Amino acid sequence: MAEQSVKALIISVGDNPDTVATTINCLQPECLCFFVSEDNKGIIDGQIIPKITIPPKRWDQITTSDPEDLKKCCASLVSGLQGLLGRWGVEPSQLTVDYTGGTKTMSAALILCTIDASSSFHYTSGREQEVYQGNPWDELSVNARHEAAITFNRGRYQQAALLFQRIEKRVSGGSKPLYKALVDLSEGYALWDAFDYKGGWNKLQSARKALEMAALFGGPSGISGLMSGLKENILFLEKIVMGRQEVKPEIFLDLLSNAKRRAGLEQKYEDAMARLYRAIEVLAQVRLFDKGFNTNDIDQGRLPASLREEFVQRYTSSIDGKVKIGLEAAYRLLFEFGDELGLAFNKHWNSLKVLFEARNVSILAHGFMPIKLERYQLLWEMALKISDTMPERLPQFPRMEL
Repeated sequence: MAEQSVKALIISVGDNPDTVATTINCLQPECLCFFVSEDNKGIIDGQIIPKITIPPKRWDQITTSDPEDLKKCCASLVSGLQGLLGRWGVEPSQLTVDYTGGTKTMSAALILCTIDASSSFHYTSGREQEVYQGNPWDELSVNARHEAAITFNRGRYQQAALLFQRIEKRVSGGSKPLYKALVDLSEGYALWDAFDYKGGWNKLQSARKALEMAALFGGPSGISGLMSGLKENILFLEKIVMGRQEVKPEIFLDLLSNAKRRAGLEQKYEDAMARLYRAIEVLAQVRLFDKGFNTNDIDQGRLPASLREEFVQRYTSSIDGKVKIGLEAAYRLLFEFGDELGLAFNKHWNSLKVLFEARNVSILAHGFMPIKLERYQLLWEMALKISDTMPERLPQFPRMEL
């Protein structure tokens, strides 16, 4: 057995003290923990420790009262490991588990209780002392990756990032870049979903480069399908992040897409309704910006005479003296200019007014009434109608098929 140095080692002990001592001397752990039965505790001090050539910096042991009872063995390990790994401060990649010694039940319990805490498992077989060492997470990662992908597809992007990160810490070195890319991808969509456009854009760009490499070197079959949507999304975000225009039309599209996720993935119709209301307001802000108006600082001199006195009286801020208008006033201004968007809004005003009132009396606005699916669907359709927007124009978050 070739010598190597590991950060931490947990090793089971039975009637084979020489094999245990040889393994410890070869692995030279900084931190060492024995898993041993009550009956065999004496072996450690009498037959193993005297043979260790380089003493570890930290020693611990976990004992089981019954080495043939799986439940008791697991209970001892769970209780003992809970604080031990925290005190050691080791990552899964730094922990080696040797399950050679002890009963078969002890070996089974040791593997079960450390499968999430270690990525290196060690076994010595026969008189020839043939060593088997491997990382089961290279195979277990397939199911774990599938679980993380399902979580992503349900719109729980940050939780998916944590699941991919958990895999990344456990797989062998060659697979780590793939999972780091999937962490960045999930975090990127989580940031975008929370309207952090620049943070999301940066994360998604980082993920794209690594996923392109993974696709070249035989990554999961679903990577190629993921890439096309990712590239489109990065280009969409680039318009928001890099665009010089202060009021960006892409934000209107993004708010619609975000509302659709809130309703479709989470059934959060109050959240979806709030986003639709804001999207309709942004639509007017974009159109007015194109005409030279900032809704947070309206140039009084450019207001139509028919609206000037009313707007100055009603919408002048008591804080900074600026004329600031909201959704309804913005559309009135567009209507007064004869703008087609203002005309479309005015045409559907009676229907919109009912839907806006439903939003106003909802729990997330000013009242205590829940929003029903039907109300959300009506406002969704109205937003598409007055803006003359086809759903295909909206940015779509990809589905993971990994």
